[in-house]
Amino acid sequence: KKRGPVWGPRLFKAHRALQSLGFVLALIGVIYGMAELAGGHLEPHGAMGLLIMIIAAGLMLSGILKPKPEPRTMARVAFEIFHKKMGPAVAFMGVFNCVAGGYLAQDQESSLNAFSSFLIPSAVTTVLFAVAFLFGKCTGAPP
Repeated sequence: KKRGPVWGPRLFKAHRALQSLGFVLALIGVIYGMAELAGGHLEPHGAMGLLIMIIAAGLMLSGILKPKPEPRTMARVAFEIFHKKMGPAVAFMGVFNCVAGGYLAQDQESSLNAFSSFLIPSAVTTVLFAVAFLFGKCTGAPP
């Protein structure tokens, strides 16, 4: 069975670019959130964001350092399991945490319009993510 980007190199390049952009935006959010922590107390939303970023950093690093597809080694199998299975999970967790953060921000600071303007795109992204995930499952696209 031949392995590799089933839908072609353009999809792989788009995946890499969009994931890199998402990682940078999430990193900015985490840095901002940590900078705002005056008392040093990490709320559940912040702890979840930090966990998501640690896993996402591992995913980015595994994508950079991935073993070659052939010969098929245990390292390659471990990479595929971690990178291809944790990717959708951490993406879903990240979008969910963004939506939850938008709701929390609206409750805490009603004057911060920036947070409410991120809430709608986060909710739309959640729906698009779910549709893309289900489409991939139904058409046999790579996970």
